[in-house]
Amino acid sequence: MQLLQQFYKPTSGQILLDDQPIEYFDLQLLRQKIGVVNQEPVLFSTTILKNIQYGQSNATFADIQEAAMVANAHNFIMSLPDKYDTIVGERGAQLSGGERQRIVIARALVRKPILLLLDEASSALDNQSEKTVQQALEKASKAILKLNRPELLLIIIGAFTSIFNGGLEPASSILLSEIIGNFIFACSGEALTKRLRAKAFRAILRQEIAWFDHPNNNTGALCTRLSNDATMIQGAAGARIGTVFSIFANLGVGMIISFIFGWKLSLVALAFIPFMVVGGFLHSYLIEGYSNRDSKAFERAGSLAFQAFQNIRTVRQLVMETQLINDYCHLLDIPYRSSIRRVYIFGLIYSFTASTTFFSMAAVFSYGGMLVEQNVMSFKNVMIVVNSMIFGAQSVGHHAAMAPDYGKAVSAARRMLELFAREPKISIDSHGLKLKDFTGDLQLRAVNFAYATRPCVPILNNFNLDIKSGASGNGKSTILHLLERFYDIQSGSVLIGSKDLRDVNLNWWRSQIAIVTQEPTLFNVSIAENIAYGDLPRHVTMDEIIEAAKRANIHYFIQQLPQAYDTCVGSRGDQLSGGQKQRIAIGRVLIRNPKVILLDEATSALDSENEKANCKRSIDSCNNWSYIDRCSTSSIDYTRCRFDMCSSQWKYCRKWNSSSITG
Repeated sequence: MQLLQQFYKPTSGQILLDDQPIEYFDLQLLRQKIGVVNQEPVLFSTTILKNIQYGQSNATFADIQEAAMVANAHNFIMSLPDKYDTIVGERGAQLSGGERQRIVIARALVRKPILLLLDEASSALDNQSEKTVQQALEKASKAILKLNRPELLLIIIGAFTSIFNGGLEPASSILLSEIIGNFIFACSGEALTKRLRAKAFRAILRQEIAWFDHPNNNTGALCTRLSNDATMIQGAAGARIGTVFSIFANLGVGMIISFIFGWKLSLVALAFIPFMVVGGFLHSYLIEGYSNRDSKAFERAGSLAFQAFQNIRTVRQLVMETQLINDYCHLLDIPYRSSIRRVYIFGLIYSFTASTTFFSMAAVFSYGGMLVEQNVMSFKNVMIVVNSMIFGAQSVGHHAAMAPDYGKAVSAARRMLELFAREPKISIDSHGLKLKDFTGDLQLRAVNFAYATRPCVPILNNFNLDIKSGASGNGKSTILHLLERFYDIQSGSVLIGSKDLRDVNLNWWRSQIAIVTQEPTLFNVSIAENIAYGDLPRHVTMDEIIEAAKRANIHYFIQQLPQAYDTCVGSRGDQLSGGQKQRIAIGRVLIRNPKVILLDEATSALDSENEKANCKRSIDSCNNWSYIDRCSTSSIDYTRCRFDMCSSQWKYCRKWNSSSITG
């Protein structure tokens, strides 16, 4: 499929389309005529309407509705509160796998392609939906300083050198002190930036999953915040600290000298200083306010760019390059227009602050000449006072010039401190129970739950479920999220071994469970490292990795690769097929030897032979585990998924008491 879309060129041979080599066709036109539905659906963090419209930019709402109906997605879309204007979340996280897949199918159908490429397009759908969609597809195919505390010694040294430099500057400052001060403060600033980013990254990782569901906390926005905010703070906390000390030392020493040699003339010069200071602080205050607003726009633009780069294959398939560029430019146009409007205000304030220096010089020279004429001061003393005050005035003017950096730094520091201070609603600290005799029994009692982004749409309503050790049941992705404690329930209780899950130590609990999701996530490292990530707290031996791979029915495939277990899987495992990624994910689970294993349609990406082998070798052999298996059917009917295949060896346990599952 990737060769057909010309993501790569064949090393030899030809690909013919209507008896013509495919490379002869216009690449953009060819991709516009091809519809692609991948095994792993890719959605963008926007509305359902916009996601479907990405398939054909000039599609009308009627066209979009028709495509959604053909893809069997219209009914579930209309049941949502915002219908087609519902935000799907980053990579469609607010929807189930089947719902995402149907939207992607609608996106492919809306362009009415002449060539439709299906890569296990219905793997995430239930039986009835799969049948309906398959018929439709066949039909369609035919038609801050506190944070700088560890560098306190460096700051003190830098401050002394800066004061020394500022005091001597009226009498010709010493170059060496400035070099030393700047160098030391630069070292301090770099160390601060490194620690800020590390601390911010740590603070982000400890937040609960619901926090990441918020549109302002998507991946692109968080990456932009990590990159830009720390740099902005360094811009005002590194060498700038030395500059501030020099400014105040310069002004202070200059004023002392001027008062010694002529206090009357010094008072005249001193009267202009407040205007300079107020102008500088006003400039800094306005910069901070506008910086907060601009940062939101830049975060949205960064998020869009991140999604485009992350899903570049989908962007190429849908020929979305021009549309994404226009969207990106539109997001950047907001702060651009804002900056055009405020440039006049900033220019007026800065010109007022800078011109005050020259007005003060004019007043001092005028009054100084009068004092010389009256024999109150000598010409020599007047020049000493004037020169001393000139240096001080220039220092204040220099401070005003740095106001934009300080304003942005204060704004960035406030965002950083808010992130550091935020306590996650679901904490992973060391508090909570650690059960000694945990057998794997799980119970959900009168559970009510709705996602924070959709509080008016209940997902679980007075839901009860018992899961006994060694048995498999059918659930929903939401239940898996609650069992992993990504979210907390609104009422009721989730019990493990008769203990409420909220009282159990979260780190310990997550070390006892493992999950294989419908869309496996691999890291851009070797196969061996990806499997070893399943049990990171300890050193995993190569023998254990090989044994886990054998049980997951992936060992022999790995051995055939040129670099075997050292093969790099690429970003998100793009170098492997969906089935190969899924089996590596199963191997990663097996190496942990957990008490509870959560299967979210874990074998949806495998063919029948692989699915049978994984069922018998990866699941049936582990009799001491509890299983929660969200099969490839939507709710209750799971006979096709597991029971017919494994027959009497499997027992399903369901206990539903006045329960309701929606979504």
